[in-house]
Amino acid sequence: PFSEEFESTNITDAWVTVNGNFIGAFETPSNIPILELEESINDIRISPGIKENGISGSRMIYPFYNFYNVSESINPGETIIISPTTSYKEANFKFLTQGRFEVGNMLEATENSDTIPFIQNEEVYEGLKSCALCIDEINNSFQVITIDDFYFNNFPEYVFLEMNFKSSVNFKIGLIKDGNLQNKAEHMQIFPSENWKKIYLNLSQLIIPNINNSTFKIYFESDILDNNSEGCLYLDNIKVVY
Repeated sequence: PFSEEFESTNITDAWVTVNGNFIGAFETPSNIPILELEESINDIRISPGIKENGISGSRMIYPFYNFYNVSESINPGETIIISPTTSYKEANFKFLTQGRFEVGNMLEATENSDTIPFIQNEEVYEGLKSCALCIDEINNSFQVITIDDFYFNNFPEYVFLEMNFKSSVNFKIGLIKDGNLQNKAEHMQIFPSENWKKIYLNLSQLIIPNINNSTFKIYFESDILDNNSEGCLYLDNIKVVY
């Protein structure tokens, strides 16, 4: 019932290069005009693009996906259809298994939380289970962190957190350094989404300058005072890629 091949993506753009010349970044799908063509074969490279931190005005080539190469003979005025594919490069992953919530919970409540994260099977993106964090008038806040911390043996160029979420509440996400809840760095606040959404969060600036001899935990937190209503956050497919 559960496949190890589960991978969700939210590739929004194609960054296109033709014969070594950058043409532009285009939302997918798009009609892409190419003004200068070779008389014979044209080499086309398409790099997968994302919205960094889920922000439409911050688009980039995702550094962990392979680009797609194809050679095509294109006549002037002709339209061809290209259906590119991609896969992960030889990247490193953390929480790849735990973040699917199929075999247990990778999150735990802190001493500042009124409620606990729980595994459920009613709101799930993939597989059989996901994690829910709920607030109401009685249990009016949550602050949860990853049970396991993580660290780095070298200096990666990028560190991204990928996850699927569905939420009726605003929530904040960030990092705890060296297991100290007072040593907390917020990355951003994320707003509700009534449908499951894939997001790529660039944690590089929080992690890389502090990478020497440090460990990190991811935290999620929300308060009913920030939302004026009760609700739940659902999480699935959490992983750190570097």
